[in-house]
Amino acid sequence: TMDDAEQQQHTQTRTRTQEGEPNRKSTMILTGLPVLMEGHVPPPHGLAIFLFRLATQVNWEEERPCFEGICRELASFYSSMPRTNASAFIQHTIFPAISYLLIPPERFLKDGTFTVLTRLSKLYRIFERC
Repeated sequence: TMDDAEQQQHTQTRTRTQEGEPNRKSTMILTGLPVLMEGHVPPPHGLAIFLFRLATQVNWEEERPCFEGICRELASFYSSMPRTNASAFIQHTIFPAISYLLIPPERFLKDGTFTVLTRLSKLYRIFERC
């Protein structure tokens, strides 16, 4: 099984265990979540389903399935869109993060995954004339 230190190192989630009363199981308490993207905090209304899915959909007994399950649930939780101003969220949070963080492999240009539409230097030359 994945211990707490491995879980924190690999997924940046932090938990602690609180021992239960006699004849009851211990309780796992979530004490921290990762910052996956500066400026983005997952919506609080999704926390209950996130915790429920962590408890019911993650195989906590085996290391690899546990890691994959935690990552899958984090991705689902963090990919929730805000209930209001989704376009502003995309424009001011997602697009800047993509332009700053995305470093695609060279093969993406060669295999057509990405296509260069223009270059900033070309746009400067065009708009200098205006």
